[in-house]
Amino acid sequence: ERKLGDERSKFRIVTSEFYNGLALIGMFRRKRTSALMKRIKTSITELNGAAEHSQWNFQNKEYLLMAELSSISNQSNVAILEWYDKAIDRAKRSKFIHEEGLACELAGCHCSSVGERSIALTYFSEAKKCYSEWGSRMKVKFIENQIRRINATFD
Repeated sequence: ERKLGDERSKFRIVTSEFYNGLALIGMFRRKRTSALMKRIKTSITELNGAAEHSQWNFQNKEYLLMAELSSISNQSNVAILEWYDKAIDRAKRSKFIHEEGLACELAGCHCSSVGERSIALTYFSEAKKCYSEWGSRMKVKFIENQIRRINATFD
């Protein structure tokens, strides 16, 4: 029973590190500091180590952090979208519908920020499907607002 408790604890810590990494990336978008970048890379390293032990649980999270890191690092759009697509695919294969939705949503946000309207709309539509299947009306409404905002911008 002790070992099971230790494993649950590790799972929670690594999952928290994932969400911490996403929050740090959000902070970095507002204020670019080397300290934040160092903490982001630490989060990715933690997820990478966890993914080596359980791809099913953690690889989609690692890939999503890599996609977001690539986005804030201004890498090529092709490379960035490859990371998002890998995160989406891995979440789908692991049947983590909410994390698939999150990856689609963040890919849509990235595409919207770089003026790729049609690609953004495709990702947002996929996010909406995932969140709807997951049962989150709040996230569905949020995505619908994102889609409306994009469409209004280009009308």
